Amino acid sequence: MAIASRKGLFFSIIAIIMSALFIVLFSGLTHVPLDKDVTANQFAAFRVNGLLEVFDDFLESNIERSSYLTLETFVAYYEA
Repeated sequence: MAIASRKGLFFSIIAIIMSALFIVLFSGLTHVPLDKDVTANQFAAFRVNGLLEVFDDFLESNIERSSYLTLETFVAYYEA
């Protein structure tokens, strides 16, 4: 299947570039420690710590939102 128009060609090139960029950014290969004396275990601990901080923020916001929706549903149920 050939790309017939310039818009299609432009869109395809942008999509390929964005896909490659996301793969490079989110793969673990791009993280190089600035301190050359950092051991592999310390570096892995830093990565896990960052992941857990993000997960903690995500979990806290989702628990808050789900509890609010649950209470709102209970109020709507008892008012009906």
